[in-house]
Amino acid sequence: MVARSIKVDPHRNTVQVGEGDFEIYREDDRYMVGRVPDGQLLGYFHVELTEKGRVLARIQVTGQLGLGSLDEARELLDVIGNAAIEHGIAKA
Repeated sequence: MVARSIKVDPHRNTVQVGEGDFEIYREDDRYMVGRVPDGQLLGYFHVELTEKGRVLARIQVTGQLGLGSLDEARELLDVIGNAAIEHGIAKA
């Protein structure tokens, strides 16, 4: 289930992977990841800055969305979170 290809649209705050399109939006201190168009929640992530200056996504899966095992959903959320950070959708 790991995303083999990824396309990021920072203007629409979406990440496209083989498993579908996902929208990233901010809610309080975290970034939510919901499937487009139905908005079902895959999970959320916090953006953290390490002491060495690296930016990390701390993820929390809330649903599998029929995409495979919980571990696969977690891995997909990690890929989406890191892509959002790299492309400026999510910021520390």
